[in-house]
Amino acid sequence: MAKNLTRKEITKDSIRHFLLGAYEWISTHLGLLLGGLGGIVLLTVLWAILQWYQAGQLARVNADFSKAMATFNQSIVTQEEADSNPDIQPSSFATEKERDTKSVVHFQKIRHGNPGSKLGALSGYFTGLAQRRLGEKEKASKIFQEVADTASEPTLKALAGDQFAQLALELGKDKEAQEAWTQVLEGSSAHLPRVEIMTNLALSYDAVGTKDSALKWFKRIKSEFPLTPNAASIEARIALLEAEATKTTKPPQE
Repeated sequence: MAKNLTRKEITKDSIRHFLLGAYEWISTHLGLLLGGLGGIVLLTVLWAILQWYQAGQLARVNADFSKAMATFNQSIVTQEEADSNPDIQPSSFATEKERDTKSVVHFQKIRHGNPGSKLGALSGYFTGLAQRRLGEKEKASKIFQEVADTASEPTLKALAGDQFAQLALELGKDKEAQEAWTQVLEGSSAHLPRVEIMTNLALSYDAVGTKDSALKWFKRIKSEFPLTPNAASIEARIALLEAEATKTTKPPQE
């Protein structure tokens, strides 16, 4: 469904398009304006105005994002709890559901108002987190997939892909989860716990009976992360899977 813009949003967008259009027109027709220095001066002034306007817009978006994050991170403190402890104040929201619902509204507004930007993509990611808190798994999954597909920042792509994979597994979509985790591992981000993602992959294959793939990932974990805290359980699982594989391939005795 198309988003209905407010009069304020339409006005802001119109100003930006006017400034960009004026700048582009003068740039294209600069030769016609060079009878004197007026063309260059006008071009410089318009460029300065455009930069000032965009800086103001970015500052407002940053402020909106900070407010949305403050809502998202707010702990729920009841009036009764506040009355018993003079060092704390009651929260703005009575329940976590109320808080998370408000967070979704804030983040979605930033996301829709800033498509293609880093803050827009980040707001999409936090929209998904808030929806996941609310138990809206299908909605959250859709947004995480969109962020994973479109975000320009590798770490954000990886984080969204990991969230999508977790939800896909919870929704019984094992193949989609495995594909998503594989893409995360193939990405360039170095800020995610690769051993945990690889373990998730191994366990997901193991759970659906794809033992060859599970064995492959368990062996890779052992090779790449020999000092992982769960090394002993991984080695035990490798031994069991290899024993099962030997039984399967062993020819029947006559």
